[in-house]
Amino acid sequence: MVEEQDGVRKIFLGLDPGSKGGLAAITPSVVLAVSCASMSLQDLWDWVKQWSQEPTLLLNDEEGEVFLKTERVEVYALLERVGGFITREEGEARHRGSPMFNFGRTYGHLEMALTAAGIKFHTMTPLVWQKHINLEPRQAEKVDRKKVYTETQREWKNRLKAYAQTLFPTVKVTLGTCDALILAELCRRTYQQLSEEEDPGTRRITERPKDKKKRRAAARKRKRSGKKRMEQKEGE
Repeated sequence: MVEEQDGVRKIFLGLDPGSKGGLAAITPSVVLAVSCASMSLQDLWDWVKQWSQEPTLLLNDEEGEVFLKTERVEVYALLERVGGFITREEGEARHRGSPMFNFGRTYGHLEMALTAAGIKFHTMTPLVWQKHINLEPRQAEKVDRKKVYTETQREWKNRLKAYAQTLFPTVKVTLGTCDALILAELCRRTYQQLSEEEDPGTRRITERPKDKKKRRAAARKRKRSGKKRMEQKEGE
């Protein structure tokens, strides 16, 4: 499942900084997932740092002599990028406040831990990474030109959990770790693109062309609206 070339072990991490988020790692020998909901700063740092350390093995050569061998490892990580809003449990109303502050704080902690550990990482919004998995999007409909979810947040999370379980049938998947496991798997599939990026952690990767076009079109629209407002003010 995990490539190992020229004696280099590749490890892929998925990090979901949500209030009920999780951390996941795919190694050549095992897949691990833990909840980070109750982790302290030290716990977060210890979990991230362990993957950047190159293990030293005690081996015997053909003549029975004991020697030490340090395994080379390459670690790649995909961190879910947070935005300015979060969705309530019922999946419809949005709000600012302390939940978003705590969400962003955990994101910052993980970002700094990855940087301090020297791990190559990139960030990806939920909207982007969820488009790259083989799963039908969260069900919604337009009401008065507004998007209203017809599928509750819990129903959507259960579908993500079921999808993650199909990816890792031998791993115990929970609602808290499913996103992290999917992120780790997406990291594994795209790590070559991750390694080619010049500035890890600062740009979105693997965006589909239509995503980029939408973003650019929205930027042009905002620019035109701003110019129009300025012209109206000048005319007054």
